[in-house]
Amino acid sequence: KQESLEKGQSGGSEIPSEIKSLLSKNTCLGCHKMDKKLIGPSFLAIAKRGYTDKELVQLIKEPVPENWSDYPPMAPMAWVEDKQLEAMAVWIASLPKE
Repeated sequence: KQESLEKGQSGGSEIPSEIKSLLSKNTCLGCHKMDKKLIGPSFLAIAKRGYTDKELVQLIKEPVPENWSDYPPMAPMAWVEDKQLEAMAVWIASLPKE
């Protein structure tokens, strides 16, 4: 199981500790959960949209509310460091698409 987490797979509802730390530090977990709708869509629902990690970085910095019309608009997260954005985006993009 640890091997699959290192390769970026979620292993169900687990978030790797280094990613969970970034998500918590940057307040993502206040609105997003792994597999449940909260204020924003779940990480799995986002992954199912098929965004690339580069697209995800851009969407986190400059959200497009029309992409998720069933949810309140997300605030731009332009203050998050690029390195952290990239790590979170790569992880989200690696989640199962089905």
